[in-house]
Amino acid sequence: MDSPDPILAKKYHVQLLQELDYAMYLAIPAVIIHLHSGNCENLARVLLKWLHANNPHVMIWIQVPLLNKTAAMNEQCDEKNPEELETTWEW
Repeated sequence: MDSPDPILAKKYHVQLLQELDYAMYLAIPAVIIHLHSGNCENLARVLLKWLHANNPHVMIWIQVPLLNKTAAMNEQCDEKNPEELETTWEW
């Protein structure tokens, strides 16, 4: 959705709207969206616009990573350097 490539961003935008409409059609009460980076302004804009236009009763749950998995699995990251584990958006 927030891709620097405009063609890819448009494709993700259309796909997200289709999936949200399908979830609404199935009367699913909540939708989970996983964030993969800190750059999600367009995603937030599209979700807010969709909620106001379609169904304000659908819950959208956003899963935000709390741990940098790459750094946690790295053997070089030990107890001596805990601040490396705290940067969740620097993958």
